[in-house]
Amino acid sequence: MRVTEDLGNGVITFTDEKTGELKAVREENICYADADFLNVFSFPLVAGTPSLELPKTMAMSASMANKLFGKTNVAGRSIQLSNQFGNTDYRITAIFKDITEQSDLKPSILLSLHTLQSAAARNDNDWADPGTTENNFTNCYLVLKKGVNARAISQQITGLIHAAQPATAGNTTYYNRSGTCTWHPVSITLFKLMAA
Repeated sequence: MRVTEDLGNGVITFTDEKTGELKAVREENICYADADFLNVFSFPLVAGTPSLELPKTMAMSASMANKLFGKTNVAGRSIQLSNQFGNTDYRITAIFKDITEQSDLKPSILLSLHTLQSAAARNDNDWADPGTTENNFTNCYLVLKKGVNARAISQQITGLIHAAQPATAGNTTYYNRSGTCTWHPVSITLFKLMAA
């Protein structure tokens, strides 16, 4: 499961339902995520469907929906996001409950990572191609079955990384308090392991 943190930050333009006027607000905590993000992580839905499969689709928190539209039943509506990748129209597919402070991830908006697969959609910023292992902006979360040895998996993945990119040899892994395992400093995707 891949997710970027704050890579999508920018200006959201939307139509005010009451006045019909275009409004614009600058927003932070906008992430790109894989299609099944909302199915893997426990962000319960308030409205819509949990898929970000299609490019130019998005999900937003209930508080963000209330901020922009004054209500949470806004699945199917569209907004425009202006960020480092240009101006892109997104269709809202889901509204999720606000994320607790205990979460490591706190996006207010999740954008489909599939959007960035098109060079045109990322404004020809090749560094942001999610199809490459040469980026430093994507976190990968691996859900492990119960009983799987996270340390052994960590060592196997580290070995694969070193084999694919010999310049990373010598980089090690560490575990944080939540039981996740993170590889640093590797010039490819950052991995975190989670127990199922």
